[in-house]
Amino acid sequence: PVGKGGNPNIPTGYNATPGAASSGVAVQGQGGGDFSTRYGWYIEAVRRKIGTNWDQFTIDPGVRAERRAHAVMTFAIYRDGSVTNVRLERSSGNLSMDNSAERALASATPMPALPNDYSGSYVTVIFDFDLSMTK
Repeated sequence: PVGKGGNPNIPTGYNATPGAASSGVAVQGQGGGDFSTRYGWYIEAVRRKIGTNWDQFTIDPGVRAERRAHAVMTFAIYRDGSVTNVRLERSSGNLSMDNSAERALASATPMPALPNDYSGSYVTVIFDFDLSMTK
């Protein structure tokens, strides 16, 4: 499977809502609420920006060929699109894969500004870098 829009280079696989379509990214707004339903377009923009900055050719060729590596990054996006609290939440077990995820995120910064009608000052993002979901 590939991400929405058919782009095979965009990671997919993470889902905060069991049974819903997998998008590779989960966004949690402040104070609860259903950020993902209300601002799906924003999540797609973040997913696309990170995905287009993910250079998979920096990953060890053997790891890339196996298509099993999976790293999870978490971070916060503030109202102006600035990114803070970047953390490797789950290592893939391979340094080149983990480094490629960190570089993709750094290259994609700043993110799009938060939606004008969103009342919080930031959102928390959980982003999957999953080679098994790429082609």
